Amino acid sequence: MSRLIHIKTVNQTTGAATVALTGATANTPYLVTMTNLKTANNVKNPRFRLTKTSDSSADATAEYDSVTKTFRTDTTFNYGGGADGTSHSLGNIGTGSNQQEAINGFLYFYNLVDAAEYTYHTTELCYIHDSEVWFGQIGGGVHTVAQSHNGIQFFEGSGDNITGKFSLYQVVT
Repeated sequence: MSRLIHIKTVNQTTGAATVALTGATANTPYLVTMTNLKTANNVKNPRFRLTKTSDSSADATAEYDSVTKTFRTDTTFNYGGGADGTSHSLGNIGTGSNQQEAINGFLYFYNLVDAAEYTYHTTELCYIHDSEVWFGQIGGGVHTVAQSHNGIQFFEGSGDNITGKFSLYQVVT
């Protein structure tokens, strides 16, 4: 039976350019939860990068690959993703500043701390767009650099501020 060990929570209630969750130290899976993730302006795209264990800075190398499938209430679905990006996207449509617009979800990370392996993640998100369309997104990705990471940094791709509650958990058996 697995259990979760709480590492860190950041409840960012005022807009910030970045939010970092660090503290990963063991080579086990990690879970990140996001609640009420919003951007300061409409149709913005929250993103994340991995933070390096060596100095806790975000790794912005063009080594992030991902794919998602997004189910929508206004049509069937769409695909997103790409190769060799400088970060991973959270939602491929954008969110914004209206009261109802927010991203909620889970990210699971594997090989996060292992310096000899690539770090993989899975994504499970629900969010609403300013057009009041609901989205459910699943997917995953890989950071194709074999290095040790100690956490995750959230931000918005064009420099907009973000708010939300972010928690990091270690998964142990």
